Amino acid sequence: MKKAFLIVLIVFAVLLSGCVEPPEPTGKCGDGTCDPKEIANPNLCPQDCEQTQNEETIGFIGCSITHNAVDGYIALGGNKFWTWDQTHPNSFGGAGIITYYRQLMDGVEEGEKDYWGLFKTQVKEHPNTKKIWLETCANEASKELTYENLLAIKNEIKRIAPNTELYVTPMPIFVDTVDKMCVNKEAVETINNHVKKMVREENDVKSGPKLTNLREAQTREDGCHATEAGQAIWGQDLMNFFDEGNSRELELKQAIAETNVTPGNGGYKRAELIVVGNELWFGFEVGGKFKLVELNEDLSYRGQVFEVFSGPNERDSHDIRLATDGTNLWYAFETVIKGAEKNTCDGHFLNIAKYDISGNEPRLESSKIDIAKGCPFSNAPPNLSTPVNPELVDDPSPIFYNGEYVVLTRAWWGHTVHHIRTFDEEFNQLRNLTLDLGPLTNNKTLTQNALVNIDGKVYIIGGLANNPPSTSSIYAIPLSSDLTSVEGEIVSLVNKPGGPSKKTTAARYVDGKLYINYGQIVNGENLHHLGVFDVENNFDSIEQIQFQDEGFQFNHSSIEVFENKVYALYNKGEISLPFDILGQMFEWQ
Repeated sequence: MKKAFLIVLIVFAVLLSGCVEPPEPTGKCGDGTCDPKEIANPNLCPQDCEQTQNEETIGFIGCSITHNAVDGYIALGGNKFWTWDQTHPNSFGGAGIITYYRQLMDGVEEGEKDYWGLFKTQVKEHPNTKKIWLETCANEASKELTYENLLAIKNEIKRIAPNTELYVTPMPIFVDTVDKMCVNKEAVETINNHVKKMVREENDVKSGPKLTNLREAQTREDGCHATEAGQAIWGQDLMNFFDEGNSRELELKQAIAETNVTPGNGGYKRAELIVVGNELWFGFEVGGKFKLVELNEDLSYRGQVFEVFSGPNERDSHDIRLATDGTNLWYAFETVIKGAEKNTCDGHFLNIAKYDISGNEPRLESSKIDIAKGCPFSNAPPNLSTPVNPELVDDPSPIFYNGEYVVLTRAWWGHTVHHIRTFDEEFNQLRNLTLDLGPLTNNKTLTQNALVNIDGKVYIIGGLANNPPSTSSIYAIPLSSDLTSVEGEIVSLVNKPGGPSKKTTAARYVDGKLYINYGQIVNGENLHHLGVFDVENNFDSIEQIQFQDEGFQFNHSSIEVFENKVYALYNKGEISLPFDILGQMFEWQ
């Protein structure tokens, strides 16, 4: 009987042992491994932990997107960031910034991870952490967070890790696709503005690495988490910032020398570039009609050249300007009744078209012609009869903004009231607006221009010219969210001595940098340039590159930013027809 009782007792003890987590494994002092117990007690076995304790580590706090970046960093061979095991029930994990604030104020809800507790554990297990990287991940609920709420999060991080430098990074806004439950643009913009203010005003906060805005091909199906390719891009962002001492500045260097992009038989003009998804598209005019072709990274053609909608056949078509709504390619352009160029304000028309480019060839989705009438570009007779607030419909500026297709046409010479029209996805007109820049610009004339979305605000990038035009410069003009007025400071971008800075026809905002093209008079010739500006530092100039050596009367150029590369297309500098389109590519190295 006693023997049977003893067997039952042993079996019970074995079963009970299965319900209790085994103790955390530890090695022996002198085995060369700094185990968790030794990490938490550095003096317990100095010989095992000497190397670990001497190596500075970088901590992080954020969400799954933050982990994507750290995973990419580690995969590239980086060894400074905390490592983490996502399969372990007590892994560090991460959450949106709103969750950190809620847990700080109200505690941990039943069934959820204690993120602040896990952060404290990581700090304790990595006593030589010298830097903390905070990424402010913003979901829809985060738009309710105030600046003071973010300060409370910052103060808690500094309380837990007082002897560390804190680097804060706003969450990237994805270029092509966003799952609003994961990334809410309004929330991102709100939190990002708080971050900028905190970096400016708090002495114990520094600006962190800028994560590249990923495109659709670099994100998973949910539209916000990175694929391995996307993780590698973010990992490189971290490596460039932290492993290079926070000070390494990449240079924009020529990677493809000047090359012919068109076949070389002449008659090509009005080069336009646009990235849609992970595809680089090239639009141009030849024989009064528009063509479209996808480009490879080396500026060679990928597939055939397609003729696309150019308006009524009996008219001449000019000035194609490409844009994207994130999925489709669309454009605005001018058509002219033959013979009407110089003697009437009734012969020039504004038009738009949209193409689905997801298939084997572009497919026309929508088009709208004769939206507005414009006056002649130049050489108009002095007695020309003009309408109220006359406009030029050449070089119309398109942008997709807040779900609307937006087109700006500038005022005719000597006038300051510009026109902005918006359309729905079927190109039904939604709004017909006017924008008077005269009172704010000393009645200067707006030259050809481009529209760009910078952190949720539309800017006009273009020249403002006095008469004579030798005094013109390139400016960034911020608009209100309803596009009816200027809201904010008008910033001078290019104001070079020796000749006027004229038109801008392309502007791109990528990773905190504004990229533009602009014409500059150099020794009497209008030559095109690339300008790069640091938006967060008052649009300070980063790069100014003259990419064209010969100018001519019908000069036009375009630029596009694709990953870390900048493409520039422009006309070959011949005074007489025929002429071709040339291209170069620059790369951050």
